[in-house]
Amino acid sequence: MWQILRRNPSSLGWSLLLHLALALLILFGVNWTLRSDKLGASEDLIQARVFDTPDIQQRVAELKAKAAKETPRPPEPPKTAPQATDDAKAQTEQRQAELETRRAEEEAKRQAEEAKRQAQQEAERLAAEAEAKRQAQEQAKQQEAERKAAEAEEQARQQAEEAKRQAEQEARRLAEQARREAQAEAKRLAEEQARQQAEEAARLAAEEARRQAEQEARRKAEQAEAQREAERRRAEDEIRRKVAQEAKRRADEEAKRKAELEAKRQAIAEQQRREAEARAQREAEEAARREADARAAREAEQKLEAARQRAEAEARRQVEAEAAAQAQRREQSLIEALAAEQRDRSAANDRFVNEQRVRQLASKYVPMIEQRVRSVWLIPPGLSPGISGKLRIELEPGGQVIPGSVKVVTSSGNAAFDQSVVAAVYKASPLPVPDGDEFKIFRSFDMDFSP
Repeated sequence: MWQILRRNPSSLGWSLLLHLALALLILFGVNWTLRSDKLGASEDLIQARVFDTPDIQQRVAELKAKAAKETPRPPEPPKTAPQATDDAKAQTEQRQAELETRRAEEEAKRQAEEAKRQAQQEAERLAAEAEAKRQAQEQAKQQEAERKAAEAEEQARQQAEEAKRQAEQEARRLAEQARREAQAEAKRLAEEQARQQAEEAARLAAEEARRQAEQEARRKAEQAEAQREAERRRAEDEIRRKVAQEAKRRADEEAKRKAELEAKRQAIAEQQRREAEARAQREAEEAARREADARAAREAEQKLEAARQRAEAEARRQVEAEAAAQAQRREQSLIEALAAEQRDRSAANDRFVNEQRVRQLASKYVPMIEQRVRSVWLIPPGLSPGISGKLRIELEPGGQVIPGSVKVVTSSGNAAFDQSVVAAVYKASPLPVPDGDEFKIFRSFDMDFSP
């Protein structure tokens, strides 16, 4: 109710006038059981004014007089008392009549106020119900309008999507038809011009679709590239850590092997020294023995002894040379074994680093190649779910696909699907590949394909 008063302050005055009119109608004895259609009632609220006309004033006076007449009076006693007593009784009766009249007026006034209060409450209730009904109708109308607007918007969106889809299908159909007609009737100038126009329209549509797809692909590729770059950095850090650990381990092993080799060299030298000492001792003993034997026949065997000493000296030199050669051969064998093991470890490390680099390049460029092929791939309709296959692609430096090099390694079982992928690879040439030595892994590679 207060909201109504804030929106329309004059409604309070009109409601008071309406309540007064209802009170007057109650006093006039209006029959409220009459049908509303006979009284011309309607659901619309009508603002009205009630003026205090002479007819209404006369009607009020008649009601007051009627109330005064209907007031019961006490029966008049017989006039047997003196005149003074009669006058006193007349005055008393007059006062009682006046008192009854005032009581009747007060009762009528009270009833009028009660009727006015009830009429006011009824009017407020009716006004609140009318306002609630109006608000409910407005809310229902608004909800209905919103629902219709949403339905219209959804229908328009669906129609737009359907029109777009039909337009794309029609564009592809027209482009394909124009291409076939241009190939069949390339000698006719008019049809050549029509073909050029059709191809230009198809090219513009395809270029726009390709531009949007490339923008989306670039955005996704940038996101993927950022993610792959972070992964690559983590992988490189992990590789560097592993390489450092491997280098430290190899350095420790190399130091250990060198220590072992040095120990072996020292052992060999010690063994050679002991052998030389033993030989020297044997030679000394042999010389003493020969000296003792020669004392008896020194002069007779002087020349023989000299020759024998020379032969023994030569034999010693040969033995020492053979021992030194054997020791050198053993040391060279150890050195060659260590060098071969070092080469094997270095080759294994190079292979590990190369494999990590190949994986990084594949994770970077293979998604770009697949996205490039998908941007120009016309997928045949009606494919079975889960269909897939594998292609082998050969490239030239710069990413150019070598003509006739795209082969189906693993067929999907659907020839049209396989040929559509092969055509898309040729159409997507040149493919995004790295330059320099990194291109070697993309010179010939396999690619899985699925819709």
